[in-house]
Amino acid sequence: MLTFDKIRDVERMERNEKKLQKLPADFIQDLRDYINRKRVDKGEDPF
Repeated sequence: MLTFDKIRDVERMERNEKKLQKLPADFIQDLRDYINRKRVDKGEDPF
């Protein structure tokens, strides 16, 4: 499951190493799920 901390870890690694990081194959689906969870937590309509 994708979390804010995992997203920030990737961002920090890219900033520190000055190169792009390889993302997991299911990153886009995990990101979609993460955003939908955050919308539901805030009471927003996910669509």
